[in-house]
Amino acid sequence: MFGAKLFLLTACVTAVLAGRGGQYQQKEEDLNQLLYSEYSGVFCSMYSVENYDQEDFASYYGVDTLKIDTELCNTAEMGHYVYAALASGNSVGNVFLGLDLEQLWNGAQGDLKQLEADFREDILSLIPSRSGTRFHVLFSAPSLNYWLAKSEQEIEELMAVGNLVVSMLDKYHNVDIYFFGDQEWLTANPENYVDDHLINKDVTRKLFLYTICDGRYKVHKEMAAEQLENLKQFVLRRKKNAAEYPDLFGWDVVLFGDSIIGNHTGSSSVAGVISGLSNARVYSMAVGGTTAAQVSGTRGSFSTAIELFATGDVVRGAGLDNFGRSLEQYILDDHGGRRLCFVINYGLNDYFNGYSVANKDDIYDDTTYAGALRSGVDMLKKMYPDAVIVLMTPNYITVFENGTLQMSQNGGTLVEYLNMVGQVAGGMNVGLLDNYTGLGIHAGNAKGYLEDGCHLNEAGRYLLGIRILEKIGRMAGY
Repeated sequence: MFGAKLFLLTACVTAVLAGRGGQYQQKEEDLNQLLYSEYSGVFCSMYSVENYDQEDFASYYGVDTLKIDTELCNTAEMGHYVYAALASGNSVGNVFLGLDLEQLWNGAQGDLKQLEADFREDILSLIPSRSGTRFHVLFSAPSLNYWLAKSEQEIEELMAVGNLVVSMLDKYHNVDIYFFGDQEWLTANPENYVDDHLINKDVTRKLFLYTICDGRYKVHKEMAAEQLENLKQFVLRRKKNAAEYPDLFGWDVVLFGDSIIGNHTGSSSVAGVISGLSNARVYSMAVGGTTAAQVSGTRGSFSTAIELFATGDVVRGAGLDNFGRSLEQYILDDHGGRRLCFVINYGLNDYFNGYSVANKDDIYDDTTYAGALRSGVDMLKKMYPDAVIVLMTPNYITVFENGTLQMSQNGGTLVEYLNMVGQVAGGMNVGLLDNYTGLGIHAGNAKGYLEDGCHLNEAGRYLLGIRILEKIGRMAGY
C-alpha cells in the first residue's frame, strides 16, 4: 500500500506541478494530505474556501472532510487532486468541488470546445466509476462589483461557461449542483464580502447549511440557464442604472423591535443591510418575542427597551438576545456631531398574543398596542428631541390564515394593528413605513421572502433594509 501511494504521489505531483515552479512545495503538501490523511469527504476548489469551517462538515453534515485551501487553476489540477483523494484508500463518500466560471474559462484559454474536452477528461471521467460517491458542485458567487467591472462580452462568455458545465454535470445521478450567485441579497451587499471573491465567514456558514445540509439553491440544467440569465440581466440593469442609496455616514440608526429584526445578526441582517449600503452605524436593540404593549408575563416591551437604552443598562440588556452587546457598543462609540434615528418595528407578537389594539378612553394606555407605540414615541421625543423617528407596520404573514384570525376577544386581525400604526405616526408627526404592502410580499411570492410564514429570510431582510435606509434618506432630505 505504501509503495502504491508513493507511486501515485509522484505521478500526481509531476502532472499537477509541471511548469509551476515555486508552487511545487504547496502542491506537494496538499497531495501528501490527500494521500495520507484519514477522511470520508474532500473539498477541492478553484476559489478560496478559507471561510468554510472544516469542522462544520462533520458537525452539521456528518462527514469528516479534508478541506484543501489551495485555489486550483484549472480542471487538470482539480482532476488530479480528486483522483488522489479517491485513490487514497479512504472510503470517500462525498466530494465537494468549488467551481469558478472565470477560472474554468481562463484554464481553457477562452475556448468553450477546449473547456468541454478538458472537463470531460479531467472531471467527468471520475464520476461514473464512483456511483457510491456523492459529488457536490458549488459554483462561486462573486460580488456585484465583480460583475460590474466586466464587459458585456465577458459576462456573456462566463454565462456560456456556466451553462456548458451544468449541462455536462446534470446527466449524473450522483451529482448535486448548487448555484446562488444570482441572489441579490448576497451579491449586492458589499458587507457580505471580504473582497469581491471571498464571502465573509458568517454568510459562508449560512450558505453551507442552506446548500449542503438543506438542499437549497440546488439547480438542474434548465434552472441554471434561467438563473444565469437572471444574473446577466440584473448586472446589465445595474450597469445602465446604478442603484443610488443615501449616504448616511454620520448617522446612528437604532432599531427597536421584535424577532423580525432581532433574530439575525451580521451582514445579512436588517442592520447589516442598512450599514452595508448606506455607511450608517446601526445598533439593533430588537429582541425576539417582545411586544409594543406593556403586559405582565411578556418577555419585554417597547417602553422597557427605551428605558434600558436611555439608562445604558447593559446588565439587564445582556439577557435579551443581542440587545446588551449592541447597547455596550453604542455606549463605547463617540456620537459627537452625529444624527440619530430610531426605527420601531413591533406588532406581530401583539397580534399573536391577542393584546388590545387600542383603548379609545385612554390613547396612551401602554397595555394596548396603539397606546404603547404612542407612549414610546412620546418618551423618545422628549429624551431625543432632534432624533428622526420612523414607525413601521408589521410585514405580510401567511400564518394564522394570513393574519386574518382574531387571536383573542380583545385583539384584532393583523390589518387592524397595522392600520393603527398609520394613525399613531400621523398623529405624532413621525415617519411611517408600510411594510405590509410596501415590501411587495404577498400570497403569491411569500415563500421567496419568508422563512416560516412570518420571519423574513435573507431576501426579505435585504428588501426591508433598503426600505429603511431610503426612508431615512427621504426624511433627512437626501
